[in-house]
Amino acid sequence: MAELNEGKAPWGTVVPPTIFPPVLGLFALANGWRVAMGGAGATPWLGYFITVLAVIMLLVGAIAFGRKISRRPGVIWDDLKGIPGRAGIAALILSCYLFAGVLVLIAPVLAEVILWSAFVAHGGLVVMMITILRSAPPDMRKVTPVFHLHFVGFIVMPQAAVPLGYTGFAFVVFCLSLVLAAIIWLASLQQGLRASLAPPMRPLLAIHLAPIALLGSVALLLGYDAIALGFGFAALAVLAVIFARGRYLLAAGFTPMWGALTFPLASSATLLLALAQADSSLPFMIAGMVTLLVASVVNPYVAMRVWKSWAAGALASQTGAARA
Repeated sequence: MAELNEGKAPWGTVVPPTIFPPVLGLFALANGWRVAMGGAGATPWLGYFITVLAVIMLLVGAIAFGRKISRRPGVIWDDLKGIPGRAGIAALILSCYLFAGVLVLIAPVLAEVILWSAFVAHGGLVVMMITILRSAPPDMRKVTPVFHLHFVGFIVMPQAAVPLGYTGFAFVVFCLSLVLAAIIWLASLQQGLRASLAPPMRPLLAIHLAPIALLGSVALLLGYDAIALGFGFAALAVLAVIFARGRYLLAAGFTPMWGALTFPLASSATLLLALAQADSSLPFMIAGMVTLLVASVVNPYVAMRVWKSWAAGALASQTGAARA
């Protein structure tokens, strides 16, 4: 457990933010299994188990990363200079939103504290990202799929906000997120026509699927079934492209960037299964279960590999994580 203890360095000196995307993926996978098993009338024990695992990993990672920031607060600016750090820190905050959603029924007051604390942290992250992008050289200001996590990631909030009674707020978040996601999709398409991502970065392209799945899920929560259905068909189309182009996306072999695959896959499965239950749609049910089963293999595998690399002391150097 070299890096968990930071080897000879004080604990919390090197904590790569890339430990968090797989945690976010596990939270989404737990949601998927809760929807799948709940819709079948069964107790979603598998969803509960994955939720407990995700919560434990989130708490361990957050405490370690918090220790790193406490040792040198400016280290977060260093981590945000690279794409892996940007994705990881955003995933930490989005995981807190989903953690709040888990707590809604059992500890609503705590859920609300976590939800709004994460919202404040998310707002701070957006301000930091804008500051960094304004001062960065042109090649570092290019739109990347990770922008969805920063600027559209607020769309994760309604999963806790709606059950807590903040329906109006959730509607505003939905509308703003849709606009921002569209801007990022269009900018990314324009850039993609001119140049392609390097093989190690290609798994990040899967993040473009996440806003589709989340916007659809929130539309269902808000009662806009027709809009949700449209996002469901869009998710199916993008999933088909991802599965068809899997060899292209994974050409570099396993890297910590595979964490970018986990959240979109599981979130899409959740949307498709929810739509299947709302409309008694067999095609959505089949597609949702296939995607959920794929995510059930991919997400734990990625989490195991990434956290094992962290424990072995290799993850920081692989992802350029800053040192406190």
